[in-house]
Amino acid sequence: MPVIQSGKTANDDLEFEDIDEAQRFSTLVTKHWNFVNSELNQNIAYMPLILEDEDGSFGGNDWANGFITGVNLRHDIWSEIINDEENGGSMVPIWALAYEHHPDARMRPFKDPIDDKKRDDLIIAAAAGVIRMHDYFMGHREKYLSDD
Repeated sequence: MPVIQSGKTANDDLEFEDIDEAQRFSTLVTKHWNFVNSELNQNIAYMPLILEDEDGSFGGNDWANGFITGVNLRHDIWSEIINDEENGGSMVPIWALAYEHHPDARMRPFKDPIDDKKRDDLIIAAAAGVIRMHDYFMGHREKYLSDD
């Protein structure tokens, strides 16, 4: 939300027509966050929204890259779970999707293209990993609460 509220993006292209549009957007994001959080609080897997890409496929790469972007906004906190031996593996399917088409072939998780079965498995594992990460952070939330 700080990126959205600041109006600053990597391309400086985040613009709302007026304050009403910005408020509607903020309200929708908040409602979505509350819904996802409610599902995760009940240990219900929230399947990520996977959009069709320009090739007509539903790869999950955009979602995974968005997730990684969010992680990088709070790298100090996320590095704890990433480096946690018991829970760090939760990020693996997300990284696999995020780096599938990386320009540097050495960063790609697989030598051959991901088939539909493997992609489905990665997306399901990513959703399960998000539950695990949510549980981890809920168990450590007192660390992140402000003293204000």
